[in-house]
Amino acid sequence: MIEQVKTCAVVGMGLMGTSLACALKETRICQEIVGIDTDEAILATAQCKGCINRGSLSLSDAIGEADLIILATPVRHIIRTLREIAPLVKHEAMIMDVGSTKTQIVAAMNNLPEHIQAIGGHPMSGPLTTGLESADADMFRDRVFVLTPTRRTGHTMLSFAKLLVCQIGARPVVLDAEHHDRLVAMISHLPRMLPLALLGTVQTMNDELAWTLAAGAFRESTNSATDNIPMWLDIMLTNSQGIVAAIHSLQDCLAQLAQCIESGDEVMVKALLEMAATEWQTRFDSLSDMELAMVSKGGR
Repeated sequence: MIEQVKTCAVVGMGLMGTSLACALKETRICQEIVGIDTDEAILATAQCKGCINRGSLSLSDAIGEADLIILATPVRHIIRTLREIAPLVKHEAMIMDVGSTKTQIVAAMNNLPEHIQAIGGHPMSGPLTTGLESADADMFRDRVFVLTPTRRTGHTMLSFAKLLVCQIGARPVVLDAEHHDRLVAMISHLPRMLPLALLGTVQTMNDELAWTLAAGAFRESTNSATDNIPMWLDIMLTNSQGIVAAIHSLQDCLAQLAQCIESGDEVMVKALLEMAATEWQTRFDSLSDMELAMVSKGGR
């Protein structure tokens, strides 16, 4: 089993990539960490903060020497990068990603040359803030880190990926890509869709007084509408099947609720309220304040 690699290249020095580089630097599972980004200032800052040993503006120059390559850019960029680096990666190098959706990434990894090992990854963490300045090595501690095997995931790659996840303080969970995307569509992506419907519903009323009356509860339930639009566009276009299924499931639940309210069925309405309260308390009441804060922000 591989317990350490000489050179790790992290592609994308945003919040997730830099945080992961910082976490890996603390574990020393990688002897050298090279940050790859198109912004020289970002690379300089990452190196100054001690997150990487050195930076590179050239993907092709840095990839060829790496034993481990971690792709930490938006999903569609990850897919393009996989195609670009396939001829450049050295024999037996390992590739991992931290993209928010997995099916399309795993499909791209399946097409990599046989001498490359690759596995999908998704840390279920990520605050609402973005950018290098918010990078935090502890971002992954005590959080679930999903691993999605591919046709290019051998026993060595899977064992090393699990070790890496544990070393940064996270909890590895192995899922197939389709199962992952169905689950995150419901628990992570659907909550980001709700503000679209809520704000759109108020807009259709065409009554400015509604916005005047909108209080804290409405603002809190819709504030994620401003959350990282480019990232969410990428997620919506790469997990469309899972998100649409989640929306339809929500529509069914809302239809049931609407029917109970419309019929004045007090017993059933009360039962739905109590079932929801019990479910929330069962799942979340034992969590600490810090864990609850992370739940409210959701995994990305």
